[in-house]
Amino acid sequence: MSNNSFSLASVWNESLSAGRVEREMIPRSHIWASEILGSYYDRYYKMKGRQPTTPPNLRSQRKFAAGNLTEFLVKQILVRAGLLKETQTHISNIEFALEVTGKLDFLAGGEIKDINEDAFDDFPEGFDTVASSVVSQLRELHPEGLRDQILEIKSCSGMMFNLYEKQPAIHHMLQLFHYAHTMRLSGLLVYISRDDLRLQEWMVMPDTPKLLELYRKDVERMAEILTMDIPPLEPRLTMLNDRFKKNWQVEYSNYLSDYGYDLPSDYADAASKLCGRLNRVLKRRAEGKELTVKNMDAIDAGIMFCSGYKEQYDQI
Repeated sequence: MSNNSFSLASVWNESLSAGRVEREMIPRSHIWASEILGSYYDRYYKMKGRQPTTPPNLRSQRKFAAGNLTEFLVKQILVRAGLLKETQTHISNIEFALEVTGKLDFLAGGEIKDINEDAFDDFPEGFDTVASSVVSQLRELHPEGLRDQILEIKSCSGMMFNLYEKQPAIHHMLQLFHYAHTMRLSGLLVYISRDDLRLQEWMVMPDTPKLLELYRKDVERMAEILTMDIPPLEPRLTMLNDRFKKNWQVEYSNYLSDYGYDLPSDYADAASKLCGRLNRVLKRRAEGKELTVKNMDAIDAGIMFCSGYKEQYDQI
């Protein structure tokens, strides 16, 4: 037997890297449900079959894997409670200009099993008690069973969970709405914090007028953009609550090089600094104060940045 010490970290990280497979992009005519309200620019080229110039990095791939692990735990609870009816089922809708399709996380419902005390003994310590308690309490509260319902599971960092606890992301709501509207069932958007396993859920009904209108407009706009020879780039900055913000659709674009950046951090650093300068301009104007030379330089920089003139922006 070797006396050499071993490194679990190096083997783990190397294995995660080896498990990453670059997916070949094939032209398609449908929209994925997870793409609703996403970048039209990215969706245009993905649907045309163009290979990404800035594919998701290893960190993003690992966050996706962590999400799969969370889904696995939820699935095991549903299975052992006898509630899981379907998982990863393709659900397609051709109601509007383009087909929208996606794979739902879970369809759950039915009579709840009376589980044994050791039903979750193979779960991590502490979580076995939680899982057992969840099933037991559901059985007590709903002795007649549960109506069929769609579950869309989203794992996230503790920081993002604090935001989603107050308000769900609209694109997540629309992803679930696709399944709810098509299947004529209600759905729960479930956020799970990867930091401490807190859970927050939001109900989505199949005929919510606002969601239906956003869904329809997004599909029709995507159909319109697909007729173009070159799609419009996404705005380099956005406004939220009267403040400039970096645009996550640019930061995490699979074609970030088209915006003139090699790495998401390159864009994020430049955009964040500029947003700080421009927000100081907004504050000064709101206070009725005269703009300074630096304020005017910030406005010029904003114009250059948003117009895509990276070289001129870098000089200001």
